[in-house]
Amino acid sequence: MEKIVEKINSYHIFNYLVPGYLFLIISGKILKTTLISNNIISSFFEAYFIGIVISRISSLITEKIIVKIWALKKEPYDKYIEANNEDGKLEVLNQDCNMYRSLCTLMLLELVLKIISLLKISNLINKDILIIVILILLVILFAFSFVKQNKYISLRVKKINTRGR
Repeated sequence: MEKIVEKINSYHIFNYLVPGYLFLIISGKILKTTLISNNIISSFFEAYFIGIVISRISSLITEKIIVKIWALKKEPYDKYIEANNEDGKLEVLNQDCNMYRSLCTLMLLELVLKIISLLKISNLINKDILIIVILILLVILFAFSFVKQNKYISLRVKKINTRGR
């Protein structure tokens, strides 16, 4: 466990653990139950995984919606890499930006959960079908996340290789 904790940086704490724990706490209040395990290791991994899911939803869906609504202009990734090499503060600002995006997604998910609980929709849904649908959505979410991450890696490799010539 110590080695795992050593590998966690501030990005993981503020973009995965914090949203994951907040989701468990707020959802528990909405559903009037306790979702956080008494086992600290189990609750750590639960919160971390939920935080990753929230982060991926925020990266793939929420960000696109916010960018469209507010007509934000995003710089190309290779320009971000260049600027990041010159301005060390940029990485921290980007981390904060991602955290706000994840927290926005967290609140949207909690809003959906509250609406579902108020409408008693969960009583109308077969639990086994719900689990299958959630698992399929998670497969899709992580497949798209893999593709997006792979694009970032390729762009960084290309940037380094063109700089070396």
